[in-house]
Amino acid sequence: MMCRGILSRRQHHHGRGKAPGRTQEAAEEAEREGQGQGGEEAGGADRPATEPGVVAQAAATIRVDVPPERLHAMVADVTRIPEWSPETVRTSWTGGATEARPGARFKGQNRFGRLRWSTTVEVEACEPGRELVFSTIVMGRPHTRWRYRFEPVDGGTEVTESYETVNELRQPVRAIVDLVFRRHEEWMPENLRRSLERLKAVAERPAPPA
Repeated sequence: MMCRGILSRRQHHHGRGKAPGRTQEAAEEAEREGQGQGGEEAGGADRPATEPGVVAQAAATIRVDVPPERLHAMVADVTRIPEWSPETVRTSWTGGATEARPGARFKGQNRFGRLRWSTTVEVEACEPGRELVFSTIVMGRPHTRWRYRFEPVDGGTEVTESYETVNELRQPVRAIVDLVFRRHEEWMPENLRRSLERLKAVAERPAPPA
């Protein structure tokens, strides 16, 4: 799979699967109204010091006993995200995209408790065996950035999954989204931990007999 590259406009914004994130449809509707919106568990997800302009962020790391290139290829196949994501139930490429490369977009259908929502997600960077970055898009702008980093360790891979949410939404959209997704945001560190543990289980699963 050819996917190497970095989206050129990545440096101009902030704002991580799983096609997670905020509900695009609800945000856009509210915006319009406002205008007129190995074997061990994953390391405990933590919230690093928030960077300027970043509303929330967290990260978690786990060791997986497969090579970085193989693990990266799994994660870059976004149609497989529901296999390990605690909240994404379906993903599909859009706009003619068929693989992860800068600028490619996909749709994610998500579920958290009684909440159901969909997201548009855009790949920002894809370096085989090293990194994968994509962001949810709300009102035409990146909102939540998800990043996977892959480091080789003793024949396996140490993978770190992280996210950062930049609140670029205007009021009253911001207040509405924050209210609806408050519990979801609080759950995100646990989301990361579970996601990585499931990814590890899927990646290390023995191949079925021929």
